[in-house]
Amino acid sequence: MTKKKQQFSIINIIVLIINILAIIALLSIYVAEHLDPQKYGLISLITLCFPYIFVINLLFVVFWLFRKSKYLFLSLITLLLGWSSMYKLFQFSGKDIPDNVKTSKIISYNVQVFGLYNSDKENNWALNFDRRDSIIAFLHQQNADIMCFQEYYHGGDKADFLTTKLIKDTCSSAQFNYLFLPITRSHHGFGLATFSRYPIVNKGYINFSNANTNHAIYTDLLIETDTIRIYNIHLQSLHFVDEDYLFAKQITENAPLSNQEFKQGSIRLLKKIKNGNLKRSQQTKQIIEHILKSPYKVVVCGDFNDTPWSFAYRQFSNILEDAFVESGKNRGNTLKINKFLSFRIDYIFHSKSLKAYQFRTENYTASDHNPIVCQIDFTPSENK
Repeated sequence: MTKKKQQFSIINIIVLIINILAIIALLSIYVAEHLDPQKYGLISLITLCFPYIFVINLLFVVFWLFRKSKYLFLSLITLLLGWSSMYKLFQFSGKDIPDNVKTSKIISYNVQVFGLYNSDKENNWALNFDRRDSIIAFLHQQNADIMCFQEYYHGGDKADFLTTKLIKDTCSSAQFNYLFLPITRSHHGFGLATFSRYPIVNKGYINFSNANTNHAIYTDLLIETDTIRIYNIHLQSLHFVDEDYLFAKQITENAPLSNQEFKQGSIRLLKKIKNGNLKRSQQTKQIIEHILKSPYKVVVCGDFNDTPWSFAYRQFSNILEDAFVESGKNRGNTLKINKFLSFRIDYIFHSKSLKAYQFRTENYTASDHNPIVCQIDFTPSENK
């Protein structure tokens, strides 16, 4: 064997080994979304990496294609096995509203307490009216029929920050359902809120036994002659702090880190992600059980804090339709950590007997989340 052929062979072997590892990782993700993190906690961590591992396998197909090697079928077959998973992140066509269909517009939005507090360079805290007013102006422009907010904040002892009154006056939302939770800053009103132009005939909440600030509420709306149950949920947060976001930025931008810094940062993040997965599993089961007992068709809006390849997402998609998959267009990512890391963690699901149209993720960055919007046809079946 010539030296040139030997080098060629060594390169192929090294690339093939890496390729096989990438295939195993992608197959693990396909399996992980079916496994309960309460039993298989570690494997669920890999679902965060789906877009990147998917692209790596795609690059291997291109590599072997240029090499005219049969090894291209290894990643190609693996990609085809889970091709439908890509539709959970990116949609091509969208779905327009037919001329004879009447719909209602829904917004789900983690408003990050409307930017309640803003710190200057000297760490002096002051109310952030600009962000609050910007978000309310955006909501007014959207002119939605139903609005579901997570990390909602209302005045409390801050009389100048009465967001509920401003929204009702600006957006003409006559009905209002909320779950306020006490937080440390003088017991301000923090929690979930659902606004509706339709009459509210019943409401309640689901108390997660394993969380402090994550809950779910449901609101029964009378829409024409039908009653629809709207779930507004906020599943277990990861509770990342500035230190965690800085570490994520450092590793994605290849910043210099000592071995000790990398080890400590990785362990800290993995523990938070694993703990979050465990708690979301239990919370998801609580909500699914509640949905299955609902006497009405349902819409589920909220911040799931989980990807479309997670156990939590799989449980909802087993019984409901994902409005983005049904009618979205382009990317669906709603949370951007930095220019390299962004995730789709906010969703609108609905009963299979309902129809969604024109789902979109708004490119609006007043919060750390992007708002999501869609149109839903609530017309009773007998009237169609």
